[in-house]
Amino acid sequence: MSLFNNENFIFEKEFGQEIVVVNFFATWCGPCRVEHKYIINLSKEKGIKVIGINYKDDPEKAIQWLNELGNPYSNIAIDLNGRIGMDWGVYGIPETFIVNKNNIIRYRQAGPITKEVYKDFFKRIKEINK
Repeated sequence: MSLFNNENFIFEKEFGQEIVVVNFFATWCGPCRVEHKYIINLSKEKGIKVIGINYKDDPEKAIQWLNELGNPYSNIAIDLNGRIGMDWGVYGIPETFIVNKNNIIRYRQAGPITKEVYKDFFKRIKEINK
């Protein structure tokens, strides 16, 4: 399900047109709050689509959290039981993936995107986009 509308989240509709950054986050995750401003920065870049996966969280709390901090995501899937996370190989959050136009995961950032990590992460996106 999608967080902001009662529709099924269809992954196939989200991928294949551009670089997609997939960010697993939750309101109960302290490092997710720290990295959020960097996810917002990524969402403002041309040619980058940012999708959120709300991981093992209360959807109402997630909506409040995004209303408070800003919503950088073009769409957000709800992963109540962690099944999507298991499919992606997530073992702790936050985790952020870069998926190319051919739907291939090209990079995985385990842990938060911080000031120290942001430049390198953004550089990887640009290299993949070439």
